[in-house]
This record gives sequence, structure tokens and C-alpha cells, in this order.
Amino acid sequence: TIADNPGNVDVAIVKGTVPSTTNEIVDIYGVPGEPTFSYQSFVNGRVNRRNSTLNPTFDFTNWVIMPGGIPANIVPSSGADPGCWNGIGDCAPDLFDLDLIITEIADPSDGPQNRFVELFSPDKKNYIIPDDLLLVRYEDSNDDPSTFPFVNLKG
Repeated sequence: TIADNPGNVDVAIVKGTVPSTTNEIVDIYGVPGEPTFSYQSFVNGRVNRRNSTLNPTFDFTNWVIMPGGIPANIVPSSGADPGCWNGIGDCAPDLFDLDLIITEIADPSDGPQNRFVELFSPDKKNYIIPDDLLLVRYEDSNDDPSTFPFVNLKG
């Protein structure tokens, strides 16, 4: 699945109906087309966004990166907190455009079955996404999104 991220694969929310180089990147973790550098790798760890700023161009300073290669930073699935981001878990509805960001990507040390990608909207709760948005992966230093796996976020 798209959430099966071993801690060294770029993940993005893009506008479109199928993965393509013409998709507009809405939010991203990583730099497609470049190798994963040690400062952005989180094998056996996780990353957590610092704030709700959209990130169509990757900026590692927007993230708390806990690389699992350091014993103190190894994260089991019990150490990840999907559904809660920076103390926020309940948002008032808004009538304007949807802001959707990647808030956490985890590769827990206790197995790939516990990997996940968490998305958050600071302005919508229980919102049905009407837009053509996809969650895609960029693998192997490729600047083209992988055609599989991807998740259609519409609906």
C-alpha cells in the first residue's frame, strides 16, 4: 500500500486522477529525483510535521525527523500517534477550500505491517474530498511518481 513506506521513500499529495509528472504537488515529504539523504531518512522511526504550512517544495525544517538508526529514536508502532497531530484531534468545520497536509509518516521498528501515512486538515472535520487528489510515492531517486501504489483521496 501507499503507507508501506520503509522510511526512505518520498510521499506527496498531488492534484490529478492518475499519477503523472504533470500533477501539481500540494504537499510533499522528500525530494523526488534525488536520493534519500540521512537527514530525511526515518527507517525504524518517524517524521512529524512542526506546523500546518503547506509544503509543495520539501523543506526539512518543517519536520521533526526521528531516524530509527539512533537507538534512542527507534519508534515501535505504540510510539506513533495517528489521529492526533501536535495536540490537535478535533477541528471546527469551515466552509472554504480544503487544506490537506502530511502530518506523520512512520516506519516502526516492530514491522512493516505497522507503517502508515497520516493526513490532516486543519480546517475540515469528517470532510468528503470532492477534488481529484492522490497520495503518491516517488521511489528510487525518481522525479516521476510511481504509478503503483497510489491512493485516490477523493470521496
